[in-house]
Amino acid sequence: MAERKTYTEEQKAEIVKRAEETSVSAAAKEFGVSVMSINRWKAADKAAAVKIETKKKTRGAARKVKTAVEDTADKAAGDIRDAADKTAADVAEMKVEIKAVAAETKDDMDAAKIETKKKTRGAARKAKEKAADTKVKAEDKAAKVKDEIKAEVAEVKDNVAAAKIETKKKARGAARKVKTAVEDTAEKVAGDVRDAADKAELTVQIETGKVKAKRTRKIAEKKEAKEQKAEEKKAARAKRAEKKPSTKIAAAKMNMIFQSSMGGEITPEQIALKLPKNVSDVYVKLEENRAYYVLKDGTMGNVEIW
Repeated sequence: MAERKTYTEEQKAEIVKRAEETSVSAAAKEFGVSVMSINRWKAADKAAAVKIETKKKTRGAARKVKTAVEDTADKAAGDIRDAADKTAADVAEMKVEIKAVAAETKDDMDAAKIETKKKTRGAARKAKEKAADTKVKAEDKAAKVKDEIKAEVAEVKDNVAAAKIETKKKARGAARKVKTAVEDTAEKVAGDVRDAADKAELTVQIETGKVKAKRTRKIAEKKEAKEQKAEEKKAARAKRAEKKPSTKIAAAKMNMIFQSSMGGEITPEQIALKLPKNVSDVYVKLEENRAYYVLKDGTMGNVEIW
């Protein structure tokens, strides 16, 4: 039995390339390789190419997921910064307003004191009464302003707290959006990967089916050719037998002995013992030490003589 020859990946690639440039049968004949092997290598190359394409698509989808996540996170962070900046600006504006109210109150009190001094110069008691009255009014007004300031400060605190709560809500909403976007993108990537894997498997199955179908057709064609050849031989033998029946009968009655330097002498009967049953025709080649036979069902084979 001949030793099976092995080929490197470079040799396989060269043979497949030659098969694509010319034809599979031409490449098989040129390199001494079976057509089945070249078809199998071509199918393997196609499957590898599909696998590489699938990996590329998977990496591209992963990069898209990463970019989407980073963009969503950046937008959420920008929204949070904008909300915080607006809250700080509102607080600063409220502080300015509070300072203005306090300054106005101080100016009013100063003006009241000056007015009181002018009016109290004429009459001490009247001045004292007016001073007391002005003081009470000023204290009432100061208390009122103080209450208003406290109310505004409380309102500012409430606004700050509300702004913080709103900022937290926006942050949570942005986080939920990021999570949803990540899950949707991951699910889409998984679907793309599954589709690519199914497509690769289908491609391999199709190519394998093509190779098997081609092999089955060749086997059927060879069997049909073999059967046709057997029929032709059988018809030729029958025709020869019809023409020379006496020669065949005479040959059957002869005592024949075949001699060869490979194994000595052997008779037709000894050769017949080496053959299987239901043999219709035998072709003996002494120089090859073999007897080639055809069975009645058209099957052909050979055996060693010595």
